[in-house]
Amino acid sequence: MQPPRSRLPALSLLLVLNGLSRAEEPAPQGAISTLPVREVTVFKDGHALLLHESVLPVDRAGNVLLDTLPAPVLGTFWPFSADPKAKLASVVVGQRKVRAERGASSLFELLQANIGAEGIFNERGTRFPATLLAILDPDRGALDQPPDSTASLTAAVRAQRQGVLILLKTEEGTKATALEGIMDVTFKSPPRSTFSADEVRNLLTLRLDWQGEEPAASARVGMAYLQRGIRWIPSYRVRLDGNGKALIQLEATILNEIVDLEGATLNLVVGVPTIVFKETPDPTALQESLARLSRYFQDGTQTPGALSSAILTQVARMGEHRSAQAGTPGDSAGAVPMTSGSNEDLFVFTVRNITLKRNERMVLPIAECTVPYEDVFTLDLPFLPPPEVRRHSGTGRDAELARLLGVPKVLHKVRLRNESAFPLTTAPALIFTGERVAAQGMMSYTASGATTDLEVTAAVDLRVQKSDRVVKRTPDAARWNGSSFFKIDLEGAIEISSLRAEPVSLEVSRHLLGSAASPSHEGKVVSLDLFDQAPERNPWEMPHWWSWYSWPNWWHHLNGMTRLDWKVKLEPGKTVQLNHAWSYHWQ
Repeated sequence: MQPPRSRLPALSLLLVLNGLSRAEEPAPQGAISTLPVREVTVFKDGHALLLHESVLPVDRAGNVLLDTLPAPVLGTFWPFSADPKAKLASVVVGQRKVRAERGASSLFELLQANIGAEGIFNERGTRFPATLLAILDPDRGALDQPPDSTASLTAAVRAQRQGVLILLKTEEGTKATALEGIMDVTFKSPPRSTFSADEVRNLLTLRLDWQGEEPAASARVGMAYLQRGIRWIPSYRVRLDGNGKALIQLEATILNEIVDLEGATLNLVVGVPTIVFKETPDPTALQESLARLSRYFQDGTQTPGALSSAILTQVARMGEHRSAQAGTPGDSAGAVPMTSGSNEDLFVFTVRNITLKRNERMVLPIAECTVPYEDVFTLDLPFLPPPEVRRHSGTGRDAELARLLGVPKVLHKVRLRNESAFPLTTAPALIFTGERVAAQGMMSYTASGATTDLEVTAAVDLRVQKSDRVVKRTPDAARWNGSSFFKIDLEGAIEISSLRAEPVSLEVSRHLLGSAASPSHEGKVVSLDLFDQAPERNPWEMPHWWSWYSWPNWWHHLNGMTRLDWKVKLEPGKTVQLNHAWSYHWQ
């Protein structure tokens, strides 16, 4: 059974009351600081690792109060104290009262700002001199300072609310009158236009342990965290000189939607790390601080300018982790190894002294290099359904079959050999031949020392004709699981004619269902595994028409997939015919 309240020790009661008063004591606005961003590591998928650090003033308790409220990914929030005299004891994120200066915007607030002032008061047409003593709020009692701004009524409503009284010292004595009766006031001295008010803010408090010493006036503190809201979008300008040299210029578009940057260092990363909890906010993130980001930061959407999701990630990664100092074009050719990380899948371009406000965009040059290139002309003929499958296609699929069986086109590409010290990342590429714009393509990720093909346009002066025919059907050519199967032999021809004025290097590939042998013009036969290598561009992306037919088990047992490759030199005005044969089994 608890003892009566009157029997509690007076000292204990005093300590409890003092504790409550300290807990409710508002923080002065001057004690609240903003922790600037010193360095940002930016990934192409919109995540950024932000490092804040600075020397900031402490409050009377020796703690640092911040209005910097991040919304980090779960498990990535790491605050710290870099002051040798103060250890970080804990971090508290929540709401706290703050004593702030506000500008008076109504007669009610102007009276609050000038308690004790003398003036001529106009009460419903009657004017008299008086000194303002106090404002009596029925909810809070006498006010010798402005009421808490967290009250449900705004100042404008308070000024007209019934029940608010003011105390005026007049010649007759102290007069109490309703606030709504005061029409205007003429102050004898210039009135104060601002007043102190308590308001509730979301604050982050770094509680410091000064290890028994008196707190200093300031402390060096910081925090690092991973958050979505800053992204870099790369783009290339490729200038072909016509003599086998290509000038490649890389620029970055920086999108900042979460925090002001002032003289910060940006690390622009080629490659995207694995972030397991990227959709889960850390508990330290208050709901109000969660950023509302534009569609440039949303997964699975097509951003303006036909930016595909391929730009957000790398198709392949290079086994190096280097840093390139961006500045004047070409500086990044002297890339040096990073000494800080064990992750060897990322490449970093570093740009210093960047100032970018929240919701601003910035475009800046990053690097340039000159690499060798060669013109290549490629023809890629995809898988086609066998004639037996086409008979079951139905009228609604005729248009798709007509497209697949239509006249194929040779593509003009430039093959770039990346001899620079940094990788080429997946990004849009604007291609120039001399001073003229030739095309826009998509640069693919290319490690240093590797090659990539950049598509320019369709080569309309290279004419293509393709023909296929069934030459033989052999019954009972194979038996499996008690069933008999036909063997169907086919022949094909790919005829390419050149109307160009110079010779061209042709690379032709054809994908076939079945087995092929002995193509003409020293063509190569490459056997493909159904679930591992075909189609090579995406092992799990089968042709669109594949679902038109319920492929039985015997098909995979008796038939395979094949790719035929040719490399030929085609002289001006000449024609080359690439002959080939293949076969497959059918029931």
